[in-house]
Amino acid sequence: LLAFLTGGAEIPKEKDMLKANQKQLEEEMQIPWFRLAIDPAYRAEIDELPDGHWSENADDERAISLNLMPGEFLVRTLARDMKACKYPLDLGDGKKLNKKGEACVKMIVASGNARSRISPEDKAWKTFRDVDPSQFASLHTGTPACALPGHFMDVKCDKGEKLTVATMK
Repeated sequence: LLAFLTGGAEIPKEKDMLKANQKQLEEEMQIPWFRLAIDPAYRAEIDELPDGHWSENADDERAISLNLMPGEFLVRTLARDMKACKYPLDLGDGKKLNKKGEACVKMIVASGNARSRISPEDKAWKTFRDVDPSQFASLHTGTPACALPGHFMDVKCDKGEKLTVATMK
């Protein structure tokens, strides 16, 4: 947006924007989890799948593939827009991601799994913040994320101190 406002990128003509939006929507319709939100008829068909369908098993390779699709699309779209706006981080482009773009997708999927795959026996204490941090690293330096000093719900700091990484106990 800033590039358009400051003249760093040319604002496309309305007909070109409409064409690009239509193309993107057609691409989104090819991603099952996006199509669920866009197409009520498709949603109704998916709702008819039996309990225990493979798409509900996050360890099934077909479900793994389905779960990668939204992240890949989002990062490709982000990479495309970043190139158009001359943003300095290179994730690839709208067609193909580079290593940083692929790493970003892996972290998006890991983040989703951290929220949706908490085992029933861990639900009493575990949040997405308690996930194994080795799945997350800086796109710039490769520095891995570090674990919290305890379960997120138990992390505290001294009275009167602001809770920061340095003051956590």
